[in-house]
This record gives sequence, C-alpha cells and structure tokens, in this order.
Amino acid sequence: MASASAFRFNRCKKNERGTNRISAGLLLELATIFDEPVTYFYEGIDHDPSGDQSQIPDEVFAFLMTPTGVNLARDFVSIEDSQQRAALGRLVGSIAGRE
Repeated sequence: MASASAFRFNRCKKNERGTNRISAGLLLELATIFDEPVTYFYEGIDHDPSGDQSQIPDEVFAFLMTPTGVNLARDFVSIEDSQQRAALGRLVGSIAGRE
C-alpha cells in the first residue's frame, strides 16, 4: 500500500492512533489502489449522524502495515478481473465468518 500511494508508515501510525484523520483525497486514493468504491470502507458500519464516521478500524491499518497485509493488498489489486476480486472478497468474508 505504501509503495502504491503517498501513504507512509508514520502517517499510518498517526491515523491508527487517531492523531490524524483520513482525508477524502486519501480515502479516494486508497479506493482507487484497491479498485473498490469509497463506500467499500464503510461497509458494515452503522450510520450515526452524531458520531465520528471518519475513522477506519485500527485493525485494518495495523494489518495493512504488516508484510502479509502489504503483499495481500498488492496481489489483490493486481487481479484484473473484477468478478474474480469480488469472488475472492466473498471467500475471505466467508472464511472470516462475515458472510
């Protein structure tokens, strides 16, 4: 992820800790890198107009900063067929017990 964007380790740590927020521009860049709509990052989050909707779960950033996370993200975005990416997403969700 870091090699595909301007997103670097220190910036990620600040986002993880809540020191910085994810800007709309960065969220769009990440969505483009992962070939997903921006709404992908909000799936499963209940909408609360009074709450802070700008935070992405810490465990997502923590995972993406590991070698496994970076390799998985890099491999995932290299899959050109959107149906294959969607099928892989469903498979992972099923294994994780999300679906």
